[in-house]
Amino acid sequence: MVAGRYIQGRHYEAAKAGVLMLTRSLAVDWARHGITVNAICPGIFETEPNKLWAQKNPEIIEAYVQTIPMGKLGDPEDLGALAVYLASDAARYMTGAALVIDGGYVCL
Repeated sequence: MVAGRYIQGRHYEAAKAGVLMLTRSLAVDWARHGITVNAICPGIFETEPNKLWAQKNPEIIEAYVQTIPMGKLGDPEDLGALAVYLASDAARYMTGAALVIDGGYVCL
């Protein structure tokens, strides 16, 4: 997790940190029941709200995209594929994990 370079206010990062600890706590609580709890940590994706934001703030989006090693915003379908994996039996032994899907942004 990184502090956002183009986000106004730090409440966003604080909330994300809280979600990660909630994920870990719930994973511990529910593991004995065979229930897994994991977090998907997305970067910026081409959602409808972000498309509108990009129209109003193209310079901010362009600067943000330049910091993503893959050089583009994420496709929402990529999030769906990860969610399907986590909901499948293939992820039955994964719990308490935070899976980052952001085009390499946090690697910087």
